[in-house]
Amino acid sequence: MDVSGFPEALLDEELAQTFAYELDTFQKQSIVRIHRRQNILVCAHTGSGKTTVAEYAVNYYKQRGQRVIYTSPLKALSNQKFREFQALYGDIGIITGEVVKNRAAQCIIMTTEILRNLLYKGDECLSQVGCIIFDEVHYISNYERGFVWEESIILAPAHCSLVLLSATVDNRVDFANWVGCVKQREVFVIGTETRAVPLQHYLFYNNKEYLLQNEREEFTLDAYRQIAAEQRRAQEEKELKGKTKTNFKKSLSVSYAKTEKLVVQQFVNFLDKSDRLPAVIFCFSRRKVENLAKDVRGPLSYPRESKAKALQLFNQLVQTLSPEDQALPQVTLLRVTLEQGVALHHSGMIPILKDCVELLIIKKLILVVFATETFAVGINMPVRAVALNGLQKPSNDSMGLLKPNEYLQIAGRAGRRGIDTRGFVYILCVDRQPIDSNQVAAVLAKQKNRLGSMFRITLNMVLQIQRTAE
Repeated sequence: MDVSGFPEALLDEELAQTFAYELDTFQKQSIVRIHRRQNILVCAHTGSGKTTVAEYAVNYYKQRGQRVIYTSPLKALSNQKFREFQALYGDIGIITGEVVKNRAAQCIIMTTEILRNLLYKGDECLSQVGCIIFDEVHYISNYERGFVWEESIILAPAHCSLVLLSATVDNRVDFANWVGCVKQREVFVIGTETRAVPLQHYLFYNNKEYLLQNEREEFTLDAYRQIAAEQRRAQEEKELKGKTKTNFKKSLSVSYAKTEKLVVQQFVNFLDKSDRLPAVIFCFSRRKVENLAKDVRGPLSYPRESKAKALQLFNQLVQTLSPEDQALPQVTLLRVTLEQGVALHHSGMIPILKDCVELLIIKKLILVVFATETFAVGINMPVRAVALNGLQKPSNDSMGLLKPNEYLQIAGRAGRRGIDTRGFVYILCVDRQPIDSNQVAAVLAKQKNRLGSMFRITLNMVLQIQRTAE
């Protein structure tokens, strides 16, 4: 769609909201389709501005007296959207497994499972809904939960317009055709391959960074050639000094950290000196997140006033807990880490602690956060740099290599639009040898996620259908 005449030449009515910045082409195209009350699938990289489309849809339908349902795959994302939308619009509700607030609001934020349950019940509030927004709709390919998205799309009322927001996927047209067939309404595919903030990818090894992929997405293995040359030089220097020749793998560098804790500490210090904070360091287990957050000290540049404000905010939020909850080990742990200038975030934390960490990042009161992978899904917490503490993650009771789309989801958190000219992504090498080059090449491969059906008959589905029939 040509949007050169936007908005006057394309809209018969005024914009539902104005913008202080120039919209991207895909955002303009989306707004035109929203005004025409058409179903849209918007595919774009993390941090490219899909949220602008969702916010506009909320504004558009609210101004016309219709309700909007905004769904997300995670409670953490629902909670964050609730805070953001409440600040923007005021009349916002939320329904998750843990929280129910303002159920009669014009815009209700909920997890996709909650929407599915409302649809099966035929809840009367659905008759007033003009639009359903599915954030992170690529979750439809999730093996354990994807069928919930399929059920929700199939059951969505015919009068509701659908705004489907997704990461970049390879078979977007196939997916749009399926939705169009199910709903008997055309779905317009809108997307962009351009990143708002280009990324640079590095290997962090032996307290140095080695470029793997530049901002033009050109991949290189020169990093491994540089490391090999440095290892040979180090070995030759030792031999020239008359030292006994030792095992090659064990004599890489006298300065190389021997433990994970020291490597991560070196990395935090490196980011501090390189002016690449704030940063999120992703680990693939809660225990590792907690241990590193407890053992690693924050950057020396962390202002004392920021630390004082962070602790003040933490104490204010914790005061709302019961005395029993205030004594929980995870509350004590977060207090200890904040004293050291770092924070942690994982799904096992009680909601108020996760909210606290998210607020600290928004308010720029913390510079280093250790988090699990769930922090990368949808939560709008852009930072200058992100790091992955390895490329192996638990998968079906074993360790498996991170998938390219999982890596991109995490990497996309790097780079703050309007602040940074580029984002920095690091793969940390916490062993004596750098991570295998084949593994690095595999996760950096230019492979897009492919959506596939996970639909299956479940006991819950049968019971819901039976109850509806009665």
